[in-house]
Amino acid sequence: MSSAKYVETWNINDDERNYKELQNRTNNALERYNRTMNEKFPVPHPSLKEFVTTTEKEGRDQAIRLENIRRGTAKAPNYKDLTLDEIPDCYIAFKP
Repeated sequence: MSSAKYVETWNINDDERNYKELQNRTNNALERYNRTMNEKFPVPHPSLKEFVTTTEKEGRDQAIRLENIRRGTAKAPNYKDLTLDEIPDCYIAFKP
C-alpha cells in the first residue's frame, strides 16, 4: 500500500479538514464496563476461585438483565443504530 493510500485510509478528516462521520470515536462503553468489573473484585489480583465466582455471578446477572428486557420488565439501553463501515479493498486483498 502506498503511503498516500495509507494516509487516505486512516485519516479522519476530509479534504476541508472536517471530521468524517465515524461509527465510534471511542470505546467508552467498553472502558466503563471494564471499570465496573474491576470494582467487583476486592483486590487487584484475585485468586482463581474469587475470579471465577465473581465472573460467574456477573454472567448470571447479565443473563437475568437480558431476560427482563425480553419480558419487558426492564428497559434496554438506548444506543445509536449500529452501522458498519466498509472494509477497504486494499485490506481485503492484502497478502504479506
